[in-house]
Amino acid sequence: MTPRVFLASLAFALALAMTARAAPMSDFCRGPAPQTRIYKTCADGSAQKLHYFTPAPETPAPAVTPPARPAVVWMHGGGWTGGTPDGFMPHARYCASRGAVAFNITYRLAKPDGPTVADCIADCKSAIRHIRAHAAALGVDPNRIAVAGDSAGGHLAGALGTIDGHDDPADNPAISARPDAMIMLNPVTDMTDGDWMRHAIGGAALAGRKSPLASAPAPADVARAIALSPLHNIRPGQPPALLIHGAADKVVPCLQSMKFAALYTRAGNACELILLPDAGHAFGIAWWRSPEPVVVETLRAIDRYLTALGWFSGPPTLTTSATPPWNTDSPGR
Repeated sequence: MTPRVFLASLAFALALAMTARAAPMSDFCRGPAPQTRIYKTCADGSAQKLHYFTPAPETPAPAVTPPARPAVVWMHGGGWTGGTPDGFMPHARYCASRGAVAFNITYRLAKPDGPTVADCIADCKSAIRHIRAHAAALGVDPNRIAVAGDSAGGHLAGALGTIDGHDDPADNPAISARPDAMIMLNPVTDMTDGDWMRHAIGGAALAGRKSPLASAPAPADVARAIALSPLHNIRPGQPPALLIHGAADKVVPCLQSMKFAALYTRAGNACELILLPDAGHAFGIAWWRSPEPVVVETLRAIDRYLTALGWFSGPPTLTTSATPPWNTDSPGR
């Protein structure tokens, strides 16, 4: 089995005819504020939250209770040490318009003297367990939960689908934290590669992240990086995955996603890889480095993927705006 690889032509894809229900990205850059609920309170006292949007109610109301909806859970990037959910709020609003319950989550950020990357994973697992435990109240189908993230958030999405352990001791282990699909944008999949090692090691190594490691990592540190790497934890029976990576990415080389896709499909798992020829890092985030058409086509590709899974129906309804909601002088880095 080989991964399905697509070389995306943005101009062609965006020229496709839209349906009557089409709406521009600018509509999703504004709109109602999300509902918010706390999914866990950590030992340090921090409250980690779900920000979420639900589809608009049908008019007239159906005579019977509508079926539970798929969920899309967005996880922000920022090198595990920073970032906010803001850049994926338009994405969540759009997914809700397509019939999903769409979440943006917070998680503890890694610090040299505080939380680690493993804690970031633990928090994201807690979020998935919370959604499953409260699926009926949230209107979510507990068997159709997709995780989606960019960069470090892409790593976290991949970690939830591949890595065992790193659970919060307060969680109920009887509730699965495994997603039913993974969407990974320019993800870090191999933490043994280059400077990502210091993030896996944490502590003083993370504090000195702007300079090379003073010495070769100890075997225990390499083992820790392997344990935190989706690439090194691939096994048969893992959820279907979509990876989208910019071929011009200078932060996380697209070779990471190419290796992951090859090994993932070799293990018998379903995987699609889309390479964007001219895109740099963080191409899929609103209000960031990429122009609106790149972000729109990224979200349309995700829409088509979820439609292929049977979670959405019909063609994507997202279009570019008459007036772009943000401007950028750089296509990425």
